[in-house]
Order: sequence, then C-alpha cells, then structure tokens
Amino acid sequence: METLNQLLNPVILKKYYGVKLILILAITMAIFLLGVEILNFEKIAWGAKIAGIKVGGLNLKQAERLLNLSNLSETKLKFYYQNINKEVSAKDLGIIFNSDFSLKESFTLGRNKNPILGLKEKVLALTGKYNLPLYFSFNLGQLDQWLKINFPIEQPAQNATPIFNPLADKFEVTSSAEGIVINREKLKEDISKNVAFLNLKPIEIQLIKDYPQIKKEQALSTQTKANQILENTPYFLKYSDYYSEIEKEELISWIEFKPSQILLDKTLEGKPRSKILEIKFNKEKIENYLIKISPVINREPINAQLTVENGKVTAFALSQPGIRLRVEKTAEILAKNITDGKKETEILVKETEPEITIENIENLGITSLLGKGQSNFWGSSKNRIHNIKIGSVKFHGTLIKPGEEFSFNKTLGPIGPNQGYLPEQVIKKDKIVPEYGGGLCQVSTTFFRAAIKSGLKITERYPHAFPVRYYDPQGFDATVYSPHPDLRFINDTPNNVLIQTKIEGYNLIFEIYGTDDGRKVEIVGPIILEKKEDGSMKTKLTQNIYKNEELWRQDIFYSSYKSPALYPVEKNPLE
Repeated sequence: METLNQLLNPVILKKYYGVKLILILAITMAIFLLGVEILNFEKIAWGAKIAGIKVGGLNLKQAERLLNLSNLSETKLKFYYQNINKEVSAKDLGIIFNSDFSLKESFTLGRNKNPILGLKEKVLALTGKYNLPLYFSFNLGQLDQWLKINFPIEQPAQNATPIFNPLADKFEVTSSAEGIVINREKLKEDISKNVAFLNLKPIEIQLIKDYPQIKKEQALSTQTKANQILENTPYFLKYSDYYSEIEKEELISWIEFKPSQILLDKTLEGKPRSKILEIKFNKEKIENYLIKISPVINREPINAQLTVENGKVTAFALSQPGIRLRVEKTAEILAKNITDGKKETEILVKETEPEITIENIENLGITSLLGKGQSNFWGSSKNRIHNIKIGSVKFHGTLIKPGEEFSFNKTLGPIGPNQGYLPEQVIKKDKIVPEYGGGLCQVSTTFFRAAIKSGLKITERYPHAFPVRYYDPQGFDATVYSPHPDLRFINDTPNNVLIQTKIEGYNLIFEIYGTDDGRKVEIVGPIILEKKEDGSMKTKLTQNIYKNEELWRQDIFYSSYKSPALYPVEKNPLE
C-alpha cells in the first residue's frame, strides 16, 4: 500500500496534474468545437462575409434578404479619363448579380466532406478569414454602349477596303490607318475586381493602340476580284420562260468586304496578325430582291374544278400544283455563281399540291346536294353585274373541310382594280359611296341563303343598314366589308362540302354539296315583325335542324333595318 510520502512525491504530482490539465484542455476544446457546430447549424459559417457584407450566422433566406436590402444593382461605379469623370449604377452598366450562387458558395463553408477540414473552415471563418466575392455577369453590349456615349475618345483603326467609285465605274482601295481604343480587357478586369468585393474606388479608362487587320496590299487582290465580277456583268436569273437581268447597281449594293478568320503573318511586337479580305454577298439584300420578283414566279395551287352529275362528283377542270420561289437556297446559289463567274442562275422552286386532285375526288365524301341559295340582281348596273360575276367565281370549287370555319372575306381576298373589280355603290357609315367591288353583297347574301338551307352552323352574319331591293325577301341577306362585317359558318357535317356557283340570266345560284348525315332543315320566315312608312323594318328568320324527327338545333336571325332616306347617294368620282 502506497504511503502518504509516495503520493506526495514531486514526480508523481507533476504527472498527475499534467494528465489533469490535458484532460481539462481536451474537454474545453471539445466543448468549444461542439459549440462551433451548434452555432453554425443550418447557418452560414459565423464570421463569413460576401463582399464585406456580414452573412455569417444567418440562414440562406435571412442572408438573401440582407443582400436584397443592400440593393446591389444600384451600386455606383466611378470612371475617369483625364478630366472626364462619370458615375453609373451597376444595373445601367449591364452588370447582373448572381446572389443565389454567392450565397450557395458561402453556405458550403465548413460543410466539407472531410469533417476535420470542415471544422477547420468554420474556425477560420470565426477569425474573419473568409470574405467571399460577389458573383455577377457582364452585358458587354450594354457596357460598350455606355462607353461610346460617356467616353467618346476612341478612334478605331481603319482597314484598307475597296470602295466603288461611280465616276471610274470600278472599285478603288482606301488606305489603312492605326487608331486608339479603350483597353477593354483591362477595364473588365478592373471592374471585376471592384464589383466582386464592392471596392468602389474610381477606375481609370486606359487607351491602347488599335491596328488595322487589312493592309492596302491585302485589299488590292480583293479589289481585282471585285472588279472582275463587275466586268463579267450582266448576270441573269432564269426559270422556265422567265428571264431577268440583274442591274449593275443592284449587284454593287450586294457586294461587301469582310476580314476572314485566316491569319497571314506572325505576331510582331504585340501587334495583331493581318487577315485576308474576302468578298461577301449581303444575303438579306439578295433575298429581298428575290422576294420582289417572286410574284412573277409564284403560283397558288389550283384545285380541280368539280361538279356533281347524277349524284356523282366529277372533275371538269384539272388541278395544277402551286409554285413557290425558294428564296434562301436560290440566294445562296446566286451568290456562289456570281463569285465563280457564272452568268446565269436557275431559280429554284418548290411545288405545293392542291387540296383537290383527280386522284382524291373519290375520298372527299361528296355525294349529295345539301342546299341551294338564289338571288336576283335584275336592274343592276353594268359595273355591279361585272363585280358579281368576278366575286362569285372566287367561290366556285371551294372545298371546306369537316369542322372548318369558313370566312367569306378571307376566301374572297383583296378587292380592287388589280383584281378586276369596277367602282360601284356600297353602303358605308351613313351614306352610299362608290368603291371598287360594289355589289359583292349579292354574292354573300346568296351564299348565306345556301348555307342556311344546307343546315350549316352560322357563326357570323350581319344584315344591311336598310332594305335593299335585290335581297327580297328582306331579312334573308348578309352584308360584308373586309375585315368586318364578315359571313362565317362552320362545316359541322362529317365530310367535306363543295361550293358550286353559277349565273342563269339575272339569277345568282350557290349550291353546297356534301354528305347527307340525316339532318332535315326547316326555314321559317323571314317574318316581318315591324314595318314603318319610312321603309324601316324589323324581321325574324328561323333555322330549325331536325335529326331523327327531333329538334337538334335552332338558330334565329333578327334584322333591324333603318330608313333608306337616311343614306344619301354620293356621285361616283371613280368613273
């Protein structure tokens, strides 16, 4: 058994207190480290900063609010060059902050996969070691625009280039010249350093020499080629029996000169290497030229003209494919041909098939006469009769698909002298005035009657402003004027419907053929509800559709006509 003297031995005491001290230190350190872990739980490491903004000890949402409150986009940056001083916000300079990425980066501190390294990062954060940068991006175009407006100090180098001299009728080469420009790489570097840590000291704008990429000796060979292209004029475009010469002035406007990516000489004294000057053709200008001539080439597809004889659909006029000028591909080949000295270029076209061809008549499902509309235009002027004939032909052979909504104005298309129409009276606002295409309401009225009697669903129809004698019985008319009012209806039959038009004497006739789906049509009226001595009246027209002896659909069309006396007639200045 140890004696008291042995326990009080200095060596033993020293060992005893040494172990105890180590144990105390270890416990203290463990408590400290545990405290650090608890302190940073689900938070950015205490002591961490983003561009000097203290975010340590905050969770991500709290830190995000703090950065938003800092209004980073309004941070002011100062620039100077000699005696020019300018201040601008980061937003106006085209700087876009990515605070989300900055916050995520800060949140990774102390969360290393290696727990020892993670703990080390948290401890170092407490000492203020981590001041992380703000992440952002540049809108270089916006930066350049701001520099041009606020620091108009650049004089870019001038490349040698051929310029067309109309007096000499050839291209001549201008000389190259050195210039000075803003050192953008240095400027972007300085901005990045300042913005990343919100160090807002003024930034100096520095200039550097700008060297031409094209020297005169490089441009001379390009000039020779360009003049050879001019000397080889004229150039031609050809398609079938169409033959067109490209004017020299037009050709000159297409020619452009641009440095290629091919480098000629080695870098000398930090100067950029020279490039080859290439002849390019302005693709947009050539395509615009082709678009201008395309109406001469283009042709809409023509449907086979159909008729129904003895209940069977037959064709009495063959279909024709449509033709469209292939603008982009033709422009590409034309530019290459001119470059290669080829004088003639074949225009490329694409054919589009019509909806109705001899081959697909059997599949259209047109077997029955669904309805017939008729109106009389006796007493019309020569111009009015002429317009009715032209307008009605537009609809002959029209095929309307099942479920398709038909628009009278869209199918009719433009109305004017170029389409063959003559001036005639139309009702417009509060008067009767002469316009090209007057009388086309005879066509829309007849079509409306055919659609009603065919049992089709009318979706848009308007009566005339006052009763017109050509449209008796009143209340069975439909006025049109592009773009509105329009006549619209839906083909709600199971198959295609075919429109046929004809004129017999002074009678205009529309026939609608399709598939009989069992619907029966009853037309009630038009009934005159009210009629006054001044010619004004109100009418009602009812369309009842029956299926299986039951009423399937009912549509009522009310018409309210004013007195004709309210619409004075203007003299025709177009005749």
